[in-house]
Amino acid sequence: MTVLNQGEEPKEISVEARFGYMAYDSLGNVYPLYEDSVAAQSHSIIPFLTIFPRKFVIQPKKDQVIRFLIKNIGKIPDGMYYTRLATTSKDVQKQIDTTGLGDKVKIGLSFKFVFMTVLFFEKGALNTKVDITSLTTSTDSAHVRLNFSFTRDGNSPFLGTAKLKITDSKGDEVENKEEKIPLYFSATRAFPIPKDKLKPGKYKVELTLTNEQPDIPDEMRVPFESITKSFEFVVD
Repeated sequence: MTVLNQGEEPKEISVEARFGYMAYDSLGNVYPLYEDSVAAQSHSIIPFLTIFPRKFVIQPKKDQVIRFLIKNIGKIPDGMYYTRLATTSKDVQKQIDTTGLGDKVKIGLSFKFVFMTVLFFEKGALNTKVDITSLTTSTDSAHVRLNFSFTRDGNSPFLGTAKLKITDSKGDEVENKEEKIPLYFSATRAFPIPKDKLKPGKYKVELTLTNEQPDIPDEMRVPFESITKSFEFVVD
């Protein structure tokens, strides 16, 4: 990983590994989860990871290569291991000159920026399986929420795309969209549909999962056989 300082002032950089992954809350909304010690025991790469350098000062218009070393992994099972990387950038602290201020107060402010990225490590043969088990619906002030339940199996998370198509009782298409969908574990994911697209009546929804992911090169995608499930639902 390369860090580049494009500014005019030196920056103090630090890199910290924090175990975490994208999870889903009780409403099916995605969020980053960092407090899961049970999952960390079997999926975290942190115990085997060395980062060098972890802290450094980078001068204006200069760059710094950060290296990651993975070691002592011989006895761990095949699978995908991961962590989040918090890269923090802040101004180099300067001494405040208080000469001649008397009783006046002078405050020095600085901003700190944190960039979160993810580090994956693949060991051995990888596999992942997902099943779409059920659909429930709920509503909020502006949306009908289609809540799909997923079960995931295998030694790797599913990082792919969900393709959703909705047709009405006449077979006319009323919605067709694609969204990235990470599934590290079994979960329920909500797909909000604007209410003005779904008048009262019966509908059919078709959901397809593929391992297509524009951020992941083809050769690095975990093998996955696409799956499609259809469900019917009613809007009152």
